[in-house]
Amino acid sequence: MNTKQSKLMFFFLALIFTALSEAAAKVEYCSTGP
Repeated sequence: MNTKQSKLMFFFLALIFTALSEAAAKVEYCSTGP
C-alpha cells in the first residue's frame, strides 16, 4: 500500500467517523428533547 492510498483511506475513515458522531449526537438530542 502506497502513501497516497493510505492517506485517502485515512481521509475516508475520518469522514465516516465524523458523520457517525454527528448522527449519534442528533439522535441523542432528538431522544432527550430540547
